[in-house]
Amino acid sequence: MITGVRWATLIGCASGQAAAWSFASFLEGEWDLQRVRAGVFTQAQYALRWSDDRTVLAGDYFEYTGRVEDEASHTNRMHVRVTFSDEEQLAGSFELAKATSDANAEDWDDDFADTEPPTPKPAPEPKPVFQFDFTPRNNGAFWLSESRWLGSSGGKLQFVVMGRDAFVISQFSSASSGTEPLVSTWTALRRGADALPSTASGSSADKPKKKSLLSRFFYSLIFLIAVTGWRVYKQKR
Repeated sequence: MITGVRWATLIGCASGQAAAWSFASFLEGEWDLQRVRAGVFTQAQYALRWSDDRTVLAGDYFEYTGRVEDEASHTNRMHVRVTFSDEEQLAGSFELAKATSDANAEDWDDDFADTEPPTPKPAPEPKPVFQFDFTPRNNGAFWLSESRWLGSSGGKLQFVVMGRDAFVISQFSSASSGTEPLVSTWTALRRGADALPSTASGSSADKPKKKSLLSRFFYSLIFLIAVTGWRVYKQKR
């Protein structure tokens, strides 16, 4: 029987596990993203790493049309910065800036040029595109944040974290007069992680469940217990 103290301990452990989750630790790494918007399919990738003082996540975003390894197919490059406003790193700001390259600097050759190399252009400062503040759902199985989309289209944004290796971003753009809101949904999976179960491969309910060790050897265990008990009984007599 589980006593009240034991229940309190179990609940405390579950609460501690939920509290230990942070958006910063979850988001760090490389992510493969897909989106279908107005019939257009887009693939993209995030790569985010900690800053030296471990207070900010920074990295890059790009979209691609071919293989992700083919840099020639990379478009819409962005610098990404994620800042945090609380110690638990559940709330903060997601920021983007267009990645720029100096073509003159790329073409300049110090072996033939008579002039000094061009001064590199400063990278634009990332600007917030949405704020976030995550709260747990279903005992921490999901983490949810809803906020305003700060881009030019306006509207709302919902960020749903599912498990350790997947998330979904749904952006609801503000509708103009006489039109419906445009919904844009990104699905993301951590690079290298196993794909989530899908109906294409059959649901878990359709697959035979793997028996536990106890259920597999239950009757053998009962037989051994009976034999051992009979031997002990005989010895005592």
